[in-house]
Amino acid sequence: MEKRTIQLIIIFILILVFISGGVFLYPKLKNHFKNNISKNNSSLSEENVSQSPAEKESAFLKLLSEKLKPVIASSTPKEIAFTLAQCNRIKTESDKKMCLDYINFDSIIASKKLENCKTLQTDLQDICLYKTIENKQDNFDACLEIRDVSVKDICLRNAAAYSKNSDYCGKISALDSRDECNDFMLSTRIDPNNLVGCAAIKIPMYFSVCVNNNKQDCGELKDSKLINECKSWRYLDNVIKNGDKSYCDIIFDDKFKKVCLAYFIDKKYIDSDNDGVSDREELDYGTDPFTANSEVSIQSETRRKNADPVYWKLEEVKEEINKAISDK
Repeated sequence: MEKRTIQLIIIFILILVFISGGVFLYPKLKNHFKNNISKNNSSLSEENVSQSPAEKESAFLKLLSEKLKPVIASSTPKEIAFTLAQCNRIKTESDKKMCLDYINFDSIIASKKLENCKTLQTDLQDICLYKTIENKQDNFDACLEIRDVSVKDICLRNAAAYSKNSDYCGKISALDSRDECNDFMLSTRIDPNNLVGCAAIKIPMYFSVCVNNNKQDCGELKDSKLINECKSWRYLDNVIKNGDKSYCDIIFDDKFKKVCLAYFIDKKYIDSDNDGVSDREELDYGTDPFTANSEVSIQSETRRKNADPVYWKLEEVKEEINKAISDK
């Protein structure tokens, strides 16, 4: 047999040995690395669990100092456009006028001239005044010219915020909206080095704004209940933003802790008691997220509408115009 042929046979045998060895060893190597990774992850998890509550809280505060605070995203609903031809086909004069006013609505607001809003003879006049005042962030006394009480109240609340003048809160008609406006103003005006001032705020949502805008330790509040609430509000959103369910354990208030744990089921705030109100909304207004209450659902719907009555008014107008256009 030629020398070259012998060499080729030897090389072929070596290749077969290498391949068969690799096939045999691969599962063992794979399991070895997998076990090592699992072991490392397990040790990290055990280290996290073995921490005392104080150590875990301290580790989380250090983590927060290295990350940005969460930002709540907002979205603007897409506006429906109506045409002149559609408006002119409407039989009822009042509906036709509403449709024509809606076509001119955006351009009047863009002019930023309050007197132009008064050319609108329908409910859109109130919304036009509100949006123009909001765009200008001026002429706040014009809020008092708005006829619709809910739109006027939200205009006055915004006027208080833009002008930093709480006197506008006192002109709000609805008592609960007036109190909410005063709490909101208080939450934004307290000295960031005077956490004790936050204790005067009644509505939990604005108490949370106040303590999150403050630099002092929650212990400054002295009262154990307020300290607990302060820490719970400071930690909840940041634990969720961090994405680590285990840190829910540092929240001392059981209600907040349960909301935190429930969030991680689907990575969103759920309605744990199925009363039509999300867990987060219930925390914001101080109701129990885990006890169904029909009154809470009714109150929440009212709050949503009061929070942005202009949106709901526009929705009603658009629905009315659409119905008028479709009627033959």
